[in-house]
Amino acid sequence: MSKESSTRGAAAAAVGLLLITGAWWALAFWPVDTASSVWLTRAKSVCFGLTPSGLPDAPGWIALISQPLVMGAMYLSIWGKQLVELIETTAKTPFGRVRLAAPVALIALGVGAVSYRVASATENDFTAPPGVLPSTYPRLDREAPVLGLVDQNGKAVELSQFSGTPVLVTFAFGNCEAICPMVVHDVKEAQRRIRETGGDAFVVVVTLDPWRDTPSRLLPLFQQWELADGSYALGGTVEGVNEVLDAWDVPRTREPANGNIIHPRLSYIIDQSGRIAYAVSAGADAIADLVSRL
Repeated sequence: MSKESSTRGAAAAAVGLLLITGAWWALAFWPVDTASSVWLTRAKSVCFGLTPSGLPDAPGWIALISQPLVMGAMYLSIWGKQLVELIETTAKTPFGRVRLAAPVALIALGVGAVSYRVASATENDFTAPPGVLPSTYPRLDREAPVLGLVDQNGKAVELSQFSGTPVLVTFAFGNCEAICPMVVHDVKEAQRRIRETGGDAFVVVVTLDPWRDTPSRLLPLFQQWELADGSYALGGTVEGVNEVLDAWDVPRTREPANGNIIHPRLSYIIDQSGRIAYAVSAGADAIADLVSRL
């Protein structure tokens, strides 16, 4: 690759990174009227969670901050040298300095807009009370993909064995120290609250990291997460687990440097007939509330 082509590639990649990050943050902080923007409510809730003010919840903030950091680190590892050369060359002319100032100004404008949105947000921006999603929260009512994985006891698990009882399906991995503990806590706590009210729900946690969370490690993983009776930690072969994750539309990226998985906070609520009722990125209160609507 010629030096000119490499420089153009670095510039294009930088623009792409800025556009992706800008779109990601715009989705997270765009004001939403739950009565008229059901699709946007669902997208924001699945990707970032929703607090009563309409802002992202704690895991949502982690995802928003980690995304540009991880992508930026990957960009610099590939294009760092070319980026420095591009900046030095562009800064030599007045027009070039204007071109360099433009993205800085756009970033500053975006930061200002987010700061204003956060500062002006109130509990009245969102119609649901704390921990509860709005009555307009969309029910999916679609067929659930197969599981076909093994649990912590080496037994094959399929949703059909839970017929007649709701199932909380979520995704995590053993080496995760950020989002995963919150995700697992959410479904565990929701299961506990459902049982306190006389109901029941199974919990299924599918590993996102079949490379390390092998079938032989599922029992220690089950114990690490302190899952209760009626809960399952699922895994399998690398190919089998990834096929399941794709079928369940679980977005994820594996970092080559350390093997960790970047993923959203996502749980599915399966109704008594085995169909996906809801996709949710929220805490135990919201999950338990949605189960009560089945």
